[in-house]
Amino acid sequence: MEKRHPTVTRSNTDRSKEAMNWRSLGKTLMLVLLAITLTAGLGIACRESTGRGPVPIPADQTAVTEPLDQARTRLLGCLPQPAALPAPPISIRSLARLSARTRVELVVWAEEQPVELRLPLYLSSRGRWLLGDDERVFLIDQECRQYGLQDVEFLPKRISPGTIRIAAREAITGTLIFPPLGSRARFGALVYGQRVLRVLFPEPSPDPAQP
Repeated sequence: MEKRHPTVTRSNTDRSKEAMNWRSLGKTLMLVLLAITLTAGLGIACRESTGRGPVPIPADQTAVTEPLDQARTRLLGCLPQPAALPAPPISIRSLARLSARTRVELVVWAEEQPVELRLPLYLSSRGRWLLGDDERVFLIDQECRQYGLQDVEFLPKRISPGTIRIAAREAITGTLIFPPLGSRARFGALVYGQRVLRVLFPEPSPDPAQP
């Protein structure tokens, strides 16, 4: 005798639940696709902003970078070769780019032992400021334009006309005065004898009001 399987009758409730499940699955798939799209777009944006990844450099950026590299190379060719001499550490504390002059404030310090700082002196017989016998102090910009020293302002007492003694573990400050920088000067260096201190030039600022 043939055995018959019972017929399963699906109610309207079951069909309604199945339809709801398909709609829910469809919404989930749409959300997944949207998340993948947004993630890919965010990855591209991050690579563009951080420079990571194979993002091509626009032609206008290349045009800006190449002259900058050329200016750095040109400046290196104009700088003297620094010498490793036993001397007190010197750093640039500030640079004021004024309309009539350029003020460079220096910090000079001694470590475990007292040191002597040589200062440039104006030699009227030679008509220039010199550090020692023939070394110079000047600013130079990225176009290799030099700005000669005009004045020296150091308050600490000098043990000789061109020498200041700095006690151990102490620091002093002083200012060097130069002519105003050219309008195109953006970066360069302070050459102090055989020392070369790199510096970025700030935007020009007005002279302080005179009393």
